Amino acid sequence: MFHDGSRPLVRRFNLRVCCVLGVYLACSTLLAAQGAVSQASGHDFSGIDGAVRAFPACSSVDELEGHLRAVTMTDWEITRAIYVWLTDNIAYDVKSFFSGRYPDSSPGEVFRTGKSVCQGYSGLFERLATDMGLQAKTISGYGKGYGYSPGNHFHATNHAWTAVKLDGTWHLFDATWGAGSVDGKAFVKEYAEAWFDSDPGLFLYWHLPEDPEWELVTRPISLSQFEMKGFVQPRINYPIGKS
Repeated sequence: MFHDGSRPLVRRFNLRVCCVLGVYLACSTLLAAQGAVSQASGHDFSGIDGAVRAFPACSSVDELEGHLRAVTMTDWEITRAIYVWLTDNIAYDVKSFFSGRYPDSSPGEVFRTGKSVCQGYSGLFERLATDMGLQAKTISGYGKGYGYSPGNHFHATNHAWTAVKLDGTWHLFDATWGAGSVDGKAFVKEYAEAWFDSDPGLFLYWHLPEDPEWELVTRPISLSQFEMKGFVQPRINYPIGKS
């Protein structure tokens, strides 16, 4: 059963290495200078990003999809446009999260209200990508987001993200954590590039899918290994506890 613990991100931290049960991670070998997890450095999305952030308010998902189609040509551009629009227009629903009472997370309702928890972000991502001709899937699993401490154990899935098939290969995206951070009990909007097309091996430090197939690595790890796995704090917004 899915229990949303998807508090997106904590406030900004300095780069440092965490040790969990004797597992030491060398930042220089895992992350680039800025601590980026994203693999998409080979693409120039500056034009797409600016165009999407300049969209007028849309009254329906269909209208939004029309704007997205007007500024994109390739599958990569479509995926980027969806990620940027979600992170720019959907706020994390901290009130629902902290109350434990979650509203309707269907794509239409998330679009209408402009807020949601992780299931809503990933569901709307999947809906938009699918409508625009891409193969996309919401992935449920475990996330080390806000509130997580090294050594904690997971008793149920608590996060959701998105996989999109591009150029014949599945890629990973987390628009929830890309949208901002939680400071106390308030959502702070702050775009994070790291969760756009994240490297699967690095993604596994923070995310473990319920279905091992979606780890997208040659040697999948177990939940117990995930719990023991250390994580690196890059100089970007990133989750440090329950997704």
